[in-house]
Amino acid sequence: MLIAHIVLWKERMRRYRKSVAKRSRMLKTRVRQLGDNMLTKFLIENTARPAVKDEIRSPNDMDSAVWGFLPDDILESVLTMLPFDDLISMRYVCKQWNSVILSRGMYPTDPNPKLLCNMSGSFTTYNQSKANWTQRSLDFVENHTDLYLATSDGGLLCFQNRETGALIMCNPASKSWRLLPPPLFEISMDVETGEGRSLDMIGIGHVRFHATRSRSWNARMTKCVVGMSCDGKENYRIVVSSMLTKRPQTQVYDFATDSWYIGADPPTVTWFRRSPVSSNNCLFCVVRGLRDGANDDVWDWSVIKYDLELDAWCDIPMPRHRIRDNIFAIELAEHQGHVRMFLRLVHSLIFHCWELNGDSASWFVLAELQHEVNDKLAGTRYWDLCLAGGNLIYLMLVNVWDEEILRFVQCYDLTTKSWSRLPHIDPLNSYDCQMCLFQPSLTVAV
Repeated sequence: MLIAHIVLWKERMRRYRKSVAKRSRMLKTRVRQLGDNMLTKFLIENTARPAVKDEIRSPNDMDSAVWGFLPDDILESVLTMLPFDDLISMRYVCKQWNSVILSRGMYPTDPNPKLLCNMSGSFTTYNQSKANWTQRSLDFVENHTDLYLATSDGGLLCFQNRETGALIMCNPASKSWRLLPPPLFEISMDVETGEGRSLDMIGIGHVRFHATRSRSWNARMTKCVVGMSCDGKENYRIVVSSMLTKRPQTQVYDFATDSWYIGADPPTVTWFRRSPVSSNNCLFCVVRGLRDGANDDVWDWSVIKYDLELDAWCDIPMPRHRIRDNIFAIELAEHQGHVRMFLRLVHSLIFHCWELNGDSASWFVLAELQHEVNDKLAGTRYWDLCLAGGNLIYLMLVNVWDEEILRFVQCYDLTTKSWSRLPHIDPLNSYDCQMCLFQPSLTVAV
């Protein structure tokens, strides 16, 4: 009798597994037949409403009631086929779907991060594969209209409140945010620019240096800079370096301890240019200052590095000895773990492209990329920004021929070796627009 029961149980299990496998194959076949948009609509409609028994279906249609009984592994295989933006929407279908999406740590399959443009409480992201901009709101963050984008990395955005100076960490994908404890810099008023506060907070916003004489973001310099490094293990650190203190200081916020600590003193510089570039747990900054013993009219461009593991600052030699005396515009960009430098010299329309060696002591010329950039942008005098990530390089250029479109963005694809001009959006014309590269993540915590 016992043997008979065992045989019967095995037969039932075999039939059950066969049935599950058949449903899985049918489901995957159905998914492949649907496009991205059709699939999203199909999931929402068939999950949100109960099945109607007398509804007329084609032989290939699957009963909507099946969705409620899918095993997690089959559900996961379906959800992974969705575009990441639609995957975020799927979190709100039901608790089971939200749990599966978060527990599996699903992430974008596209290796290229999105270009993000932030302005006045909302931000817009550009998807290169779809060639379109998508506007998103920050209304889930308190006082979201007063936020200035200070830095970003690893799917997180770090904002500063323009009114209070407070730092805010935000994950737009999971719609989570929190206020960071304030660093304890002792701020002294800067006589030249009027910057500085006596409160236990910092002023991070950029100074419009000679902005009245230039429409270019090359005019954007700052006395206090914020950088961020995310190690990919749900841990990040925020670095604040200030020249507005009684002496140059660095403070570091560690997410693991939820506290700030004093870092090594940075080199004394006059200006930081933009936010630092993060690569391999190091931050690289373009700085400008007076050379020792030089006249007040002589400015010197340099690159400095802060190693978070060693807690040490150091100078990075420039590619050529005399090049720092003749730089007209300079940008740093991180590309697949390497730091690249894009610059143009005074009285020259030629772009120079270098990459920093692993020893951080020398540069080598990116001859092929330099040729491609100059072939496309020959004669372009003014450019504002360079961002690189994945297989894409974005260059923001100043348009001197059209008063309605002051800036536009060109994108170079390293894989296809092709250029494309991004559709224009109004924020590109504003000085208050901040841009960065952004790879959304549902798992990294704020």
